[in-house]
Amino acid sequence: KSNAKATTSTGGPHRTRNYIVQEDLCLCSAFLNVSKDPIVGTNQSSEGYWERIHQYYHAHRTFVSDRNPGSLVHRWTTIREAVQKFCGYKALQDRLDKSGHTEEDRIQAAIKMYRKHNKCKEFNFRHCWEALHEAQKWK
Repeated sequence: KSNAKATTSTGGPHRTRNYIVQEDLCLCSAFLNVSKDPIVGTNQSSEGYWERIHQYYHAHRTFVSDRNPGSLVHRWTTIREAVQKFCGYKALQDRLDKSGHTEEDRIQAAIKMYRKHNKCKEFNFRHCWEALHEAQKWK
């Protein structure tokens, strides 16, 4: 196991390739499965928790990946923050309960709110939201 970061020829940190949808979904699955484990629960260190997520991720992936625990933590932080914001916008749309609006209409309205309130940044994690939003932690 190596926690070494990729480096450039000058010895500085090197940014790895972007995550693909399958990696995000595998990370969401790892988070859901490891965080729901009643045997371990909260009696684990942060390092141990992320090592378990890392192990689950690599045991269940169907793609080539060499992501280390630090990379997964960083990506999860990005996903979690974006999805939590989106959940708030989606919940607001659900509460508005506009007549004739379908579920997809409410999702699209929440996406527009996300863009408006986040300096025109796109919500690039719908696939993650779809994987996470039914879990108790995300309701």
